[in-house]
Amino acid sequence: VKMAAITLDDLYFVALVTIASAWQLATHAKRMGMSRMKFKIDPPSMEGPPEFLRTIRAQQNGLEFYPIFIVTMWISAIFLHQVPAALVGVLYIYARQNYFNGYIKDAKSRVGPFKMSVMALQLGLVMSLFGLLQMGLLNYAGVNLKMEAIRLYKSVGGPDLMS
Repeated sequence: VKMAAITLDDLYFVALVTIASAWQLATHAKRMGMSRMKFKIDPPSMEGPPEFLRTIRAQQNGLEFYPIFIVTMWISAIFLHQVPAALVGVLYIYARQNYFNGYIKDAKSRVGPFKMSVMALQLGLVMSLFGLLQMGLLNYAGVNLKMEAIRLYKSVGGPDLMS
């Protein structure tokens, strides 16, 4: 059993989210540069007043988590579906923006958005693993998880969702 080939249409939304996330990283880098100019701190120095240090940490933290975000979003888009992958991506970008802005103002303001961004990453990881499991079972064991879930749902008397 082989899965259907993926087309560019199947990746459109996740590509848009990827571009939005790249734009976000670029704006955070610009804000970091503006903070260097504001406090007259030349590269490669990483020392300065607390607002500068918070800005540099907010940007660095975003860069540290970015590979995890991109990998899980694209794998879940390819092996599961682009719409939930893109929605989780939008949630991550939203959380990261709030994290960045909050951290610059006050280090404690980053905690809630940080937790939201980690939740989005965890959700992306689960979706990636589920998509890979689904493909592996279908291709190598002939088990279709979607059909099995529908069969199980109907066997416990779940209402018809197609009506």
